[in-house]
Amino acid sequence: NAVTKIYDLGAEGSFRLKRIVLGSDKNDSRARFFVRGIRYDSFDHVYTRWFEQKEDHIFNGYRYFQFRIDLDDKSESVKIKSFEMEAV
Repeated sequence: NAVTKIYDLGAEGSFRLKRIVLGSDKNDSRARFFVRGIRYDSFDHVYTRWFEQKEDHIFNGYRYFQFRIDLDDKSESVKIKSFEMEAV
């Protein structure tokens, strides 16, 4: 499993994970992709549970996001070019 840094979308809103752009046209990987929202205040930060990409979850009132990639086999790899979030 790999977990990304926390990404700041710049403003709070309602978002969903639109797509993940892979770095290669050939993708034989059986990777699974997850996203979670994060809320910060002056004392704490609170994470949602991980939502798999295929769940098409809408995050209402979030600005910060983190992504997780799960690979079925330790010998597998996947190259990510970008994560695209969509305002809804």
